[in-house]
Amino acid sequence: MVDGAPTNEVSKTVNNVGSAITALNDAVTSPLTFAGDTGTPSQRKLGSTVTVKGGVSNESQLTDNNIGLFQMVMVH
Repeated sequence: MVDGAPTNEVSKTVNNVGSAITALNDAVTSPLTFAGDTGTPSQRKLGSTVTVKGGVSNESQLTDNNIGLFQMVMVH
């Protein structure tokens, strides 16, 4: 059964169509959880948008061994 635990299973055995639909529904409605170094993890369902914004405007201020996001100004 789909229990929220990560798995590398490619297939799942079900005994009837109802169980197959339930398993598929459980899988596609389970949220993805995104977490950072601080703050509360955020859950989003498939099809949702996750926006990642940086607050540093100078790339040289980013620290090593971290994911760095910096703001870019686009001029059109």
